Amino acid sequence: MTSRATIDDIDQVQFSRSVTLDRFDETLAKHFNVRRSQVLLLDFAPARYIDLAVLLNLISLYRRRKEKHQKTFVGIPRDKRVRDFLRVWRYPQAFAEATGTPFEDVIVEEDRVYRGEKQSTYTGLGSGLAALTYDRDSIGTSRKKNFFEFTSYELVPTQRSLFSGPVGAIPRIEAERWNNSLIREVLSTHLVAKSATDDVARVAIVTLP
Repeated sequence: MTSRATIDDIDQVQFSRSVTLDRFDETLAKHFNVRRSQVLLLDFAPARYIDLAVLLNLISLYRRRKEKHQKTFVGIPRDKRVRDFLRVWRYPQAFAEATGTPFEDVIVEEDRVYRGEKQSTYTGLGSGLAALTYDRDSIGTSRKKNFFEFTSYELVPTQRSLFSGPVGAIPRIEAERWNNSLIREVLSTHLVAKSATDDVARVAIVTLP
């Protein structure tokens, strides 16, 4: 197992309390301008907030380094609300499906104490977005815990198109799910924009290199 103590300080990148995409990119750029770490620790221990885009970029970064036979480890946030956010958004599973590496295998030894921890931040009670944030009836089933959770997969080497092959139905299924009348009503209420130019994407399909 790999712990913080076994990784050289110069190969450890610690993020601040608020990890926005800009700060994530800037912090990594400063590190890689000085050193190309064969073993790298990305430590989110102080984080109280992490951008969704940061989590996507983390998957992409891990894949690129894995292809170069470089090792990457992750430090888990000490804030339980952030850990619960990762659980309910199904990030560990999405990471494994996109990289072929169990998320547990990239966590430093000290943070393995969080394994099996029950989430207590989200209740699924209320209406609108609050009700979509957590599905209490998902416990013990394979159904989605959170309407907005990550869905990821890895294309087989021979598959060149996202819309064909074994996973070809996934974009269509996701589009149908987000086009449900109830979901559209909730999003129109909570994510309404003043004009079309101010509108934001509700769904992102990202292809990682």
